[in-house]
Amino acid sequence: MIIKRLVYVLLGMIGILSSCLKSQDDQNSPSAAVQPQGSFSGQFIKEHKNSLTNTRDTLKLNVQLTLSGNSYQMINTDDRHAASKGVYEYNKQVIIWFDSTISTSVVNLNTPPYHLHGQFSYQYDGTNFNFSASDYTDTIKYTYILKRQP
Repeated sequence: MIIKRLVYVLLGMIGILSSCLKSQDDQNSPSAAVQPQGSFSGQFIKEHKNSLTNTRDTLKLNVQLTLSGNSYQMINTDDRHAASKGVYEYNKQVIIWFDSTISTSVVNLNTPPYHLHGQFSYQYDGTNFNFSASDYTDTIKYTYILKRQP
């Protein structure tokens, strides 16, 4: 009787543990990160909340972004956004941009021209590519709302 119960417990444990193992199919599942590629256009939005007056000011600019392999280029459509270019890395939650055009003399990236640089949380569904980041110390939020172009 005890052996029979022990066998059932062991079978249950094997079932639970085997469900935790990843198979090759898990890497190709719909939940895997899809690499954004191609040409995108849309808006760059910079929101600043003044913590003293509790007011917000918002800047909206039209932007274009091209992604090829792990390289990117932001096409300059407005002097207030830099024509950033460089490489990027991504996983399911974040995308990190490394802008090679940033000069070592640049002290504050929170002033124009704005660069596509740093870590952003993102969502990409194959068409819509949205990513944002916040500068928590200065209550600034940067958002890109882009759509893939045919």
